[in-house]
This record gives sequence, C-alpha cells and structure tokens, in this order.
Amino acid sequence: MQSVFAGLFANDLLPARAGEAVRCFLLSYKTDIHLPLVITSVVILRVMDGIWVVIFYFATSFVVEGAGAATGVMAVYAAGVAALAMLLLFVLFRRQHAHHFVSNSSWAARFVHFLDEIHNLGNWRELRIVMLMTGSTGCYRSALYGR
Repeated sequence: MQSVFAGLFANDLLPARAGEAVRCFLLSYKTDIHLPLVITSVVILRVMDGIWVVIFYFATSFVVEGAGAATGVMAVYAAGVAALAMLLLFVLFRRQHAHHFVSNSSWAARFVHFLDEIHNLGNWRELRIVMLMTGSTGCYRSALYGR
C-alpha cells in the first residue's frame, strides 16, 4: 500500500505519470521482487485496463447517442490494445516460440530477460482473477467519480 500511495503522490507532483516508476521501484525494494517482474506486471495491468476501457466504451456507446465520431478513434485504440494483449499472451504461454523469435532478431535479443519475466507471470487462473478485479475496480471508480 505504501508504494501505491507514494506512486499516486508522485503522479500528482511529477509530470508524465512518473509515479508509476516510483511505485515499481518501491514495490521491488520493499518486497525483494525483481524490478523487471514488477514492471512487467504493471504493463500487463495497464493492458488489462485498456481492455476494460474498450469494453466499457463500446457498451456505453450503444446506449448514448452522439458517440459516432469518437468510435473510429476508439476502434484504432481497441486494435492497438488487442495487438498488445495478443503479443503478451503469446509471450506468456509460448515461451519457446518467443525465444525463437528473439534469437532471430539482433535488436530483440536484449529483451530475453524481460520475456522470461513475462513468462513467469503466465498462469490462466491468476490472469482471470486479476482481469475480473481490474474490471470491478474500474466499475467502482466510474460509479464513484461519475466518469
């Protein structure tokens, strides 16, 4: 909780959501979890948040009129989120294939450790639970703040 609150405080003070980096560092420091694993889990959570944003937008756009202009932009956003989610799922559950891709690309060989950390998080049960939790907190936040 300390890392979350410190990150939120830093987001209010520093530009470009620098509090996310502060939160990752503090969480890694306090819990002795490797920093790449913490960063990877935050990236996966942000992708899940993006999926929920797309779901909530399209569910709302069917009810609210006048959302037609933004729907095209949201479709592009949804395609980007879907591509990123598919890439993360591929790396999560197809480790050998991901390593084969990386070994064929000289620029991507630097990310082998990052791929291993993503693979360490790959468990369907936990991903389902986290996806439901992020969706329920998104519903709570939008009901609480009226957005």
